[in-house]
Amino acid sequence: MNPIILNFNRVVIAIIWLLVAVNVFMPFPDMWNTVLLWTGVALVVSHAIECVIFAKLVKQYGQDNPAKHFLLIFIFGYFHAATLAPKA
Repeated sequence: MNPIILNFNRVVIAIIWLLVAVNVFMPFPDMWNTVLLWTGVALVVSHAIECVIFAKLVKQYGQDNPAKHFLLIFIFGYFHAATLAPKA
């Protein structure tokens, strides 16, 4: 995958995580509060599942620091896991 697209997607995911975190501490008005809370739940669940799915990839190619790679997969999901795979 193109590195520019990966970096753009990482920025978008980081902004979404930031909005969810801000909403937890300073809730937005009615509808946005609910939407962002459920978005946060969906991110946590889906990225936790991705950590399990990509565990073999991290163990195989993330030898330098597996904990760092699991954290980055939890935050950015597939967009970090795609950087671990060997280049064809």
